[in-house]
Amino acid sequence: MTIASRAQPGVVRRYLYGTWRYWREMRRTQWLSADEFHARQLAQLRWLLRDAAENVPYYRSLFQTLGATPDDFHDLSDLARLPVLEKQQLREHPEQFFHRYSDRDHLIEDHTSGSTGEPLRFFLTVEQKACEMAHSIRFWRWAGYRTGARIVAFRHYIPKRPTDPLWHLDRRTRTLFFSVYDMKPANLRAYVERFNQYQPGFVRGYPSSIYIFAHFAASEGLRVHTPQAVLCSSETLSPEMRSVIERVLQCPVYDWWGSNERVVTACQCERRGLFHVNGESGILELVPLPNATGDAGQRMIGTGLINHAMPLIRYDLGDLALPAKEPCGCGRGLPCIDRVLGRVNDTIITGEQKYIPSVRFYTLFETYDKVRQFQVVQTEPNTVVVRIVPARAFNGAETDELRGKLERFLGAAVKIDFELVEHIQPEPSGKIRNVVSLVKP
Repeated sequence: MTIASRAQPGVVRRYLYGTWRYWREMRRTQWLSADEFHARQLAQLRWLLRDAAENVPYYRSLFQTLGATPDDFHDLSDLARLPVLEKQQLREHPEQFFHRYSDRDHLIEDHTSGSTGEPLRFFLTVEQKACEMAHSIRFWRWAGYRTGARIVAFRHYIPKRPTDPLWHLDRRTRTLFFSVYDMKPANLRAYVERFNQYQPGFVRGYPSSIYIFAHFAASEGLRVHTPQAVLCSSETLSPEMRSVIERVLQCPVYDWWGSNERVVTACQCERRGLFHVNGESGILELVPLPNATGDAGQRMIGTGLINHAMPLIRYDLGDLALPAKEPCGCGRGLPCIDRVLGRVNDTIITGEQKYIPSVRFYTLFETYDKVRQFQVVQTEPNTVVVRIVPARAFNGAETDELRGKLERFLGAAVKIDFELVEHIQPEPSGKIRNVVSLVKP
């Protein structure tokens, strides 16, 4: 991320004041009733639509084409009258999404390559970043965090040279960062020793990396310091990962879901069940996939309510989720979803059009204690490669058993190739994708 306005006076002050203001307001809005919260979102949405229809070229043209006006939207469900905005539209025509009065020197430029490797650039307001930080503070406080606690982080740090240490201590934030690019068995024992020396109160980072750390400690019989909580984000946290992390670190795991474009986020409260949508800053719709079964999940479509400088309305977030069947028992009026299943392109769609969500693979592999880590890659409609990092001796009998179980839900027409590897290579972002489809649906 680069802050175009870094040299402008007052930006940091606006950010800090905005974070405090949003955080103070969110302490109240989280306890609104569902109807009150719905009305609040609707008022924000109508304001956004009016502004975008008048001042953003794409939406001005869209409303003219539809023969509609923002005043025709009387409920959140009316959003379905607008088409879904795809990433490719934003990538090809970014100028069409800028508010005509926005000053780019006062915006925050961010970008992502996404799952396709194609760059996507977008701009955020300082207020959007402040609101996002306020949501993060609320999430952390739900997990029990208080300012000054020691943290271990499995994200961000990248050793620049082979001789650089595998971890780095940021004394200002009291955070010990471990390199997620070097989590090989040869290094993990040292990770455990340094973790125990630091004795963190909280652990945060990519769930796949925290899982690798916990699984290694368990398989080697190593004692691990018990923190107060683990906070996961940026990847799908599978039931198996949660189970292993909680068992080894002997503390609760809280999960956060978001998107690089900062449209809308969701996270778990102290009950660690449903995900509360941080609805003060965005609206989340769940749209069923065509010809898909219930467990395949529904498309997550988001509308950001804060960033008027480059508004994204009904934006395809690229992830799948299951809707909540009932409200969370915590009593908050925030909208809820049951859980996030993962990216659309982490769903295997076979040549026979069978939808296989990534959670199916997690459920299967959690029963194999001889598998330390796995990755399933769909290279063709009816071909998958299964990479296995064995925890101990792994022979043909285990491979045959796994093949039989995979064939039951993939189908006999799908060819399955196995590769035994020492390490699953993270993506440039540091994340590890356990289920990857290289086939466009």
